[in-house]
Amino acid sequence: MRDAWFRPKTYGYGAYPAHWKGWAAVLVYVVALTAEIAATLSLARSGGEGSLSLGWFALGVAGALVGTGAFIALCAKKSSEPWRWRWGSR
Repeated sequence: MRDAWFRPKTYGYGAYPAHWKGWAAVLVYVVALTAEIAATLSLARSGGEGSLSLGWFALGVAGALVGTGAFIALCAKKSSEPWRWRWGSR
């Protein structure tokens, strides 16, 4: 891929940002996840002091999982090579 945002790691599975667009994607993901967690905690505590709404909490966890899955899919799609386990120079 000519304009790859991520490069495969030398050891292990996955990729790391190798282009400013990759770093921007990581920043957007972190900011969005932080905002989602803050909103979920705010809504979950809306019932009163010391109480948590399990429904809002479950919805927040589901949103975080969906967002993380979408971010992983974006990283895999914008990587220079397919992801696989790597052992270094072997």
